[in-house]
Formats: sequence, structure tokens, C-alpha cells
Amino acid sequence: MKAARRWLLASPAKVPFYADGTPRSGSLDSPDDVARLVTYDEVHAALASRPGWFAGFALGADGNGNWQGIDLDHIEANGLADIANRWVRGDCAEWGYMEISPSGHGAHIIGYGRPFATLGSNGSGIEAYAGGRYFTFTGNAALNESACRVVDLADYVERELAPRHGAKRPVAANAVEAIQLDAKTIAELRSALFAIRADEYALWIRLGLALRCLGDVGRALWLDWSATSEKFDAKQAARKWDGFRPSDTGYKAVFAEAQLHGWLNPASNAAQLPPPPPLPDETPLEMLDRLSVDWDDDSDVEVNDVVAGLVADEDVTLLGGHGGVGKGFFALQIACAVAAGEEVLFRPTKASRVLYYSAEDGRKRLTRRLRNLMDLFAHDPEKVKANLRVVDASELEPLYGQTHEPTPDGKRFVQILGPRADFANLSRMVEAYDPQLVIIDGASDTFDGNEIHRREVRAFIKMLRRVHPHRPIAVLVLVHIDRSSARGNVTNDDGYAGNAAWHNSCRRRMYLQSKVEKDDDGEPISEAFVLRVMKNQDGVPDPDMELIRGQYGLWQIAAKFSGELARDDEPDHRETILRLVQEYTARGKSISTSLAPQATTGLYATLSGDPAWPRSLNKKRTVALVRELERAGDLIAETYSRGNRGRAERWAVARSLDLSNYDPAHGAQSGTV
Repeated sequence: MKAARRWLLASPAKVPFYADGTPRSGSLDSPDDVARLVTYDEVHAALASRPGWFAGFALGADGNGNWQGIDLDHIEANGLADIANRWVRGDCAEWGYMEISPSGHGAHIIGYGRPFATLGSNGSGIEAYAGGRYFTFTGNAALNESACRVVDLADYVERELAPRHGAKRPVAANAVEAIQLDAKTIAELRSALFAIRADEYALWIRLGLALRCLGDVGRALWLDWSATSEKFDAKQAARKWDGFRPSDTGYKAVFAEAQLHGWLNPASNAAQLPPPPPLPDETPLEMLDRLSVDWDDDSDVEVNDVVAGLVADEDVTLLGGHGGVGKGFFALQIACAVAAGEEVLFRPTKASRVLYYSAEDGRKRLTRRLRNLMDLFAHDPEKVKANLRVVDASELEPLYGQTHEPTPDGKRFVQILGPRADFANLSRMVEAYDPQLVIIDGASDTFDGNEIHRREVRAFIKMLRRVHPHRPIAVLVLVHIDRSSARGNVTNDDGYAGNAAWHNSCRRRMYLQSKVEKDDDGEPISEAFVLRVMKNQDGVPDPDMELIRGQYGLWQIAAKFSGELARDDEPDHRETILRLVQEYTARGKSISTSLAPQATTGLYATLSGDPAWPRSLNKKRTVALVRELERAGDLIAETYSRGNRGRAERWAVARSLDLSNYDPAHGAQSGTV
């Protein structure tokens, strides 16, 4: 057995791993799986750095036969002592290798020979397999190893164990009377149990045993809890229940397990957060030197965008939009263009490697979209494949969320918000692939914190900035925008999602918005899409872009426009706004820069009553035009004193602008001093 290449690792929860530390997955007993199994000496060496782990022995075909195994579970409770003792005494003609299982209450018997029909788990305590399973290996042999030999278990399984496997199981002779608990304790026990995920077989069995002492109450809890699992259901639990051996105090193990997984009794309030790590031991001058910016350093030169005007390099960019608007397809369109080093929406890109981390869409949808993109574009497919890796992370845990850390005294576990194990895995993939752009689709599936808590949002964004462990790279994150804002149904149309920290923490922010045009009766006439650059810390945001969705949902430029969707026959009212603001301020009056719908001193509320104000210019259209005039530098926010009420901002027309020669197509560039 030790020389056979059938060995692997098993975690304390009995989850199988290959000796290199990667989880065992895929088709067991396949050529790929068998090729990754190792000898006993190799797995024994791997165990040296994993205290509490086991060696595992994989059953299945090997050479001219099959490695086989018999699992005797809870020998005493299941009335299987006669079988086990026959092997220990050597009374069996099939005398082979037998050892005590990790629980100490069962035994594993391993042999080699012809395949046979599986005896699965059915509550009898007898299981037998000739493949598709592995046994944890303790080395606690029930027989003298020198007396053991490799034997074929097939005849013994079919002749002796199969009839007994299907027989009615014996009733445990040592059953105890069910413990009676008060309603408050049962309620707390239920809360503790349902705070634990029932997805690990070993944990599922362990807590079933713990509840057995409560009789019908424990059985009801066990069935309800099992039904919440993705792996076990109430029917399986019912078959397993009668085989559990009751104990006097087993239910207390549920509380212990719940505390281990982060559940705490709210009444106790005993656990405290661990103290923060100590600050570096350095003098104020040393800290000043470490944090100071050296503007002569060549590494601090200006960095070009990954996508000009849209996606910043070496920082985080947000792409917001309502669910279903097409953010994912647009992000994948950006990924392919950057990988090919070609334009997207007529914007030049920096040719780079891209890693697309899809926590929302699965493998099939991603494959379909990628094929459609390659059909529509003339990108070099080999170049795109060489520079783009798309990862299906739809079944993985969030990157940021709750973890459970021990308190300083090691007696309790508390919940800590921060990077989770899958962020460490992503960081390792980024380090290995070394892309310049990582796209996270999307925040709702990777951020498991509270989106309105500033501290948690800022921590998540800072975490993404460090996704590459050695250097700054570009990160594009997709976020959901609430439906009302995404539809343009509010005047203060900033495209925020949750807390404003989402947007204040990022260097660049885009907003993909669906715009609905309605008639006088409020009925929809048409729908169009707008890509808006709401924030650009590297310069003035580019004008809004009207987009259309072509074949397969491909995003394309429809026409350049400003603010709200403007019809071709609609007059340009920007000059009118500038003239009225100029006349108003010339009379010594002030117009607040607030664009909020309820602002009574704002531009629309102040000027819409003027006889020269265009009747067709509504509040939403006014806000859009004001934003465009501000971007062009024609309308500026000016600070002024309000006397005893402090200082405020008001709108003013740029001093260099002569409206007698104003060209709306080019803004202040046509003005005269």
C-alpha cells in the first residue's frame, strides 16, 4: 500500500486534497485524477507542514485490479463487533490490513482484487467500495502489520456483508432516556445550529450524534437543519438518525461548534475583538521619510489610462448601472479590446494582459459572450487568448466578508470583517498571471459587507488596490445602481450605489444608464443608453456618450451629445443659460450651485421664471446642460461671502467668455477677452 501511488491528503474535516495542496475535484478515478496521486512517503512529507491533517488512500483501479475498502462505522452502536473481532483474531480467510478509523469507533479494511457492487451508506454501519472513494489513514493497525497481506475482498463482501447490509439494523442496547430541555434552551440551541452550514459530511454526522440525546426534539432539529443544506436532505438525515448512539450531554457540542464558526450567544457578550497590530517601531522623522513623496523619482511619472478617458491605470475604476443594463458585456468588450491592444468605443487602449473575475455569470454564459465578441470584432483571436484569462468564480465565496478569528486568549472565536480566503486565492492568481487590468464582476457578489457603511466600503476598495501583491495595477469593478437613479427618474442623477464612499474612494467612475423618453402623458416613447464619466481625478470628465446595442448586445457609439438625450430638432439652450446667469450676477445676485431637485436657490428655480427662459427647458434637461457647461469651463463655481452666514458657492460665467461671439459647439474657445 505504501509503495502504491494512491495517496493524498485529508483535511481535519476529511475534505480530500492532492499532496500539492489543491482540492481533489473533477471525475474521481479519471486519468488526470490518478496522475496526481502520490506514494505514502510523498504524502507523509506533505503532512509535516499541516498539523491535524490525515493521509488518505484512494480506492479504485490500479494495474490489474482494484484497491477495495470496507468501512465499519460505529462498530459497537451498530452491532458489528462480531465482524470486527473476527478480523482482529484472524478468523477470516480473507485476513488483510485493518486499522482503527479516526473517530476511534470504527474500522477500515483495505484489499486488492476484482471490482464488486458498492454497499453504500444505509444506516447499517457497513459500507464497501471498489472505487470512487478514499479512506483516511491513521496507521493505527488492528493487526500486526507483518502478519497482514494483500487480499481480494470481493467474495467476502458479496457472501458475508451484502446480506447483512440489507438486513434490519439492531436496536442499540444502551439507549438512554431523552434529555428534557426548557423552551429557552431549545430556542438558543436552534439558533446555534442554524448558524452553522451543514455542507461537510463529518460536521453533519458529528452534530447529528450530538442531538441524538434529545430524542424527538433533537430529531426535529436535525431534519430541519439538514434540509437547509445543499448536500444533505431530511430523507438522508432520517435514514442516518436511528444509527446514532445517544449520550447524556451531546447537545452541548452544538454550542461549541457554533462558537467555533463565529456564533455567539447575544446575552453573554463575552467575546472581544483582538487588539490592533502594533504600529511600526520608528521615530517621527523615520515615518516622515517613509511616507513622503519624492517628485524626482522616475517611478512617480504620470500614468496613461488603460482605456483613454474611461479606465484608469494603477487604481480602481467603477462601472455602475442597473441590473440587466449590459455592464457585464461592456466590461468583457473592454477586456477583449485591451488584450488585443485595439480601440473600444473609438478610445485607444494600452495593450495589456487582462484577468476577468466573474462572480456573477457562469462558464456557459461567459463562453457564449466571448464567442460572440470574437465573431463581431476583427481582433486577433490568438492574441486575445494569450492576453485574456476569464475566471468563472460564480460558485466561490465573496472576496470580502466575515471571517472567524481567535481572541487573544485562544478561548473564543469572533467575527472579523476583512479579506477572505478567496481574495488570497485571487491575489495568487494575479501574481502568477501578472495582468495590468483585473475586472471584478461584480461588487454585489464579491463584497459581503454593508454597502452603506463607509468604513467597510473603503476597506474593500483599498483591498482591491492591493490585489497584485507586488505592484499597482488597474482594477475595474462593476456595481449595481438603484432602479430609480438608473432610469433617470430623479433630478439629482449622480448614479450612486449605497454609500457615496463607493465613488469617493475610486479614481474614475463611469455610469451606464438607460434613458427613457416619454410623451406628455408619461407614456414611454423610446429608450436609449448613455455612458457617463461621472468622475475623473486625472482631468476633466469626457462628455456623455450615447450608445446603442448592436448584434449580440455589442455596445457602439450612436452619436455625440450633451447631457440628456437631445433630439436633432431641439434648439441649443446653453447660450441662453449663460446669458441669464451673466445678467443675474451682474445685478449682484447669486445662484446656488446646488443641483438637488428641492434646491430653491438653484439655477432652475431662480431663472425659470424669467421671460427669456425657454418654456421647453425642464428641470432634468437644465441639470444636464449645466453639467456640460461646467465641464467645458464656460460655467464656473465661484466662492463668495454671505456676510454673517459664512461662505458659499454660486454660479458665474467664465470671465474670458464674450457671449456676443459664443459658439455652443466649441464653448469658451471662441470667446474673446
